[in-house]
Amino acid sequence: MRAPLLVTLITLVPPQVDQYPKDIIFVVDTSSSMDGDELADAMEAFMMFAGQSTDEMRIKVIAFQIGWAYWKMEWSPLPDAKVLEEARQWMISTNASRTFGNGTAPFGALSAALSEPGDDMTVVLISDGWFSLSDFQYEFLKARSSRKVLGAVLVGAKPPIQDPMQRMGREGRGGCFRVFSEPRGD
Repeated sequence: MRAPLLVTLITLVPPQVDQYPKDIIFVVDTSSSMDGDELADAMEAFMMFAGQSTDEMRIKVIAFQIGWAYWKMEWSPLPDAKVLEEARQWMISTNASRTFGNGTAPFGALSAALSEPGDDMTVVLISDGWFSLSDFQYEFLKARSSRKVLGAVLVGAKPPIQDPMQRMGREGRGGCFRVFSEPRGD
């Protein structure tokens, strides 16, 4: 068990929306680069963002490595602590088992999330940023997100490759945030 944490949130790229849509799809990196503190920080970020729910908020969760999968295909209503804990435990188990292969390829998971029907939703990518996307992939995702909001949350203490995360947060209008934790000095 980790010591009590001080969680820090820093805005790297400010959002370009006044209010985020209430339907949120979390696309979470559970690859091997997320082992240990990075995965713990990702779970803290997920719980922090999803835990600030309103009465009409609904979520879906997609975990990715080389492959990807939905936690549940249907929308889960929030606020519901049991739902959040079930999603968190599922993401932790996909990391431990390498369910979707060993590597980091967010394109398929992001494409699936941005292809969901409806325009009034937010897609939040949570990752340590250790991946790359081609210009074609960026343009494809940008076109898919033109009527949705795409934001990025960068986690972990390793020096990240921040550009993909910041670029997605900027072009997706949802902003890019850095979340990291350190033991409290109590």
